[in-house]
Amino acid sequence: MNKKFLSAVLFGALMTGSSVTFTGCIDNDEPAGIEELRGAKAELLRAKVAVEEANAAAKNAEAALILAKAETEKAKAEEAKAQADLRRLEVELQAAENEARKAEIEAEIEQTKLDMEAAALRHQTEMLRLQEELAMANRQYEIALKQIEIAQALMSESERVTLAELTFKVKEAQDDVDRKAEIVKVKEEQYYNAMLDSRKDTVNFKRLELAVVRAKAAQATAEETLEKWKNFLKNDTETADWRKEVAVLEDSIEGLNKKKTELDVKLTKLQNSDEYKALKAKKNQTADAYNNLKTQEKLEKKDMMGETTSVAKDTPINDAMVTIGGANKDGKGGFIAYYNEKIAGYTSQRKALLDEIAANHDKAVKDAKKASDEAVEKWEKAKAAYATAQGYTTEAKDKEAVANAFEAYNDAMDAAAGDAKKELKAQQAFADAIVKYYNAAAPVQLTTNKVSLKLTVGTKETWVSKTVKEWLSDSENKDVYLTALIEYFGSAEKLWAKGAAEKFNSDTETITVKASGALATLKSVEEILGELRTASVAAFGETSLYNGQDEQDYMRVQPTQAEVKAVENYETVCGALGNYYYVSDPATEFEAKNYKNIIADYENIVKYWNDQLTALKNTQAAAKAAKDTAANALTAYENKNFGTINTEIAVISDRITALNNVKAALIRAINTWLPEGNFQDTAAFEEWLKGKVTDAEDAVIEAEEAVVIAENELIEAKDGKYDGLTRAKEALDKAMADLEKAQAKLAEATANLQKGVEIMSKTASAE
Repeated sequence: MNKKFLSAVLFGALMTGSSVTFTGCIDNDEPAGIEELRGAKAELLRAKVAVEEANAAAKNAEAALILAKAETEKAKAEEAKAQADLRRLEVELQAAENEARKAEIEAEIEQTKLDMEAAALRHQTEMLRLQEELAMANRQYEIALKQIEIAQALMSESERVTLAELTFKVKEAQDDVDRKAEIVKVKEEQYYNAMLDSRKDTVNFKRLELAVVRAKAAQATAEETLEKWKNFLKNDTETADWRKEVAVLEDSIEGLNKKKTELDVKLTKLQNSDEYKALKAKKNQTADAYNNLKTQEKLEKKDMMGETTSVAKDTPINDAMVTIGGANKDGKGGFIAYYNEKIAGYTSQRKALLDEIAANHDKAVKDAKKASDEAVEKWEKAKAAYATAQGYTTEAKDKEAVANAFEAYNDAMDAAAGDAKKELKAQQAFADAIVKYYNAAAPVQLTTNKVSLKLTVGTKETWVSKTVKEWLSDSENKDVYLTALIEYFGSAEKLWAKGAAEKFNSDTETITVKASGALATLKSVEEILGELRTASVAAFGETSLYNGQDEQDYMRVQPTQAEVKAVENYETVCGALGNYYYVSDPATEFEAKNYKNIIADYENIVKYWNDQLTALKNTQAAAKAAKDTAANALTAYENKNFGTINTEIAVISDRITALNNVKAALIRAINTWLPEGNFQDTAAFEEWLKGKVTDAEDAVIEAEEAVVIAENELIEAKDGKYDGLTRAKEALDKAMADLEKAQAKLAEATANLQKGVEIMSKTASAE
């Protein structure tokens, strides 16, 4: 019986080639045999290296799998945290009242959604990397098996059978890893989609219903595959016509392909039918109309104060609605919010002010002008004082000189120990230092109060008022006056440092002191700058209103009338000058006399824009309804006409794939264990068939479980309890676990192959 087949799978070529047998030692008189033996040895050594490289690639792939699993678990943890954060932020958003806080939370929500997508995307990235590692490992196996195939042509029959069995198991294990890796890839994609779907409120019932249909079809396919393997097992391994068995499989596949082609043709006809094309065109047309909605005419309204708000013709409808009702105009909201704010601005106080302006306009202008002039005059003086203060640069140096003189004075008075001359010298030096300080600081003395001393000459008493500088400038008596002033202020330090004193009277023998105010007040540049800023705000308002045009936070240049009136609400925020410009403006007089009509006009404008906004919303809603209706009509047609066909095509495709897998596996096994005219390994073939039956039984059980899961998901969805994300994660975890098991089996088969090749290469070397 001829049992040799050419398989489309790699192992179909393993049994081709010559069947030269080598046993014992080669006679040295047979040069051809020696050459063949050397060739076998060389090829075996190459095969050994190739298998080692394949084994290393397998270990790398196994490591990549472990790493990918760890990375995906990490990404899932990050995603779970992001989901928890998202739920927390959504609760906080509902509770938040402050608009700024709401904006912050909304920004956090958007970032959290991006984090979730990034975490889910890392799942796919790791899976793609794993696929690359597995593909590289598979490539190494293909190279190794090809090398073994070359070596087999020069090996003995028994060695070929042994090596064929080992390579067969490696190939089977590698195919299983490839299938499991593909399943992981599919489950990963499903998990990613489930993560995105979890952020939606709706559940795709149609998809869940189709999932039940597909699961049941997959169960039927698994049962059919099981039945095929059982039938093969029933055959007599030695006497069965395995060509006929394969031919039966091929006939079944051909029949399925024919049916699938018929369904494809039917589907194509439906897709090209006038009815379907019309529905599709309607969907596209309504979708385009909705997405490209624009205003059909110019919308415009002018108020009594001369301000115009408008939306141009052909403005995208979403932009128009934001301009009218959203945050748009000058950052103060849309047109509606803008005019509502104007209406709200007419408080009882403002109405009273406008009534007063209307009744006494000329007086109000005059009073505002006076207040403005006074405020500007104060500002001018403060500006001049600041300019002078900026020019004073000796204050710190002179203060230091006085401090040094004070210390020297104290030291000299201590050293004098009652020595009148030394005390006099120290007193005069200290007085000179104080005079020098007051001379230098004079430009920034805003007040120059005097101190009165009562002088007694003989029997005549006279009160004399002078500044400290004047008293201490007396070349003959400055030491006496210094002593009197120190007594007046309480200490020498207070005389120059503090600059103020309480009332004090003394009955000294020749000089008594009478309080008459404080010392001249000396102000720092920073203090004068603060006074300038205060005067500027009173006159013109905050400098930030004028775009921060000054070098420091104070006004050194008076703003023009145009600059003042360009500021929003300038009458209240631009100081006395802004109030004057407002009161004296003819528009203010008009507003004061007509504000009731102006408010009514604003209310009419608000109504106008509300009506326009409602009309735009209705137009958009109608367009959306038309879009949804057209889309639903197309979906309904597709579900009715395409759904069943697509499901049938998918089911048939799955059956074709399953039968092709059975056929390929059967051909590989036949070529491995049942070579032409040799049936000594029928037991191994039968054992393999039993293994396939067991595998098929497990597949049926898994398919039944998948049906139960799909049906439960549909039930949960109808009950409002569906959690697609959890289901998808469970499916992904199971697929990863299955892939790990397949990798372990592949590692075992590879190790056995490597060991076998090593033994054979050593045997060849010994011979």
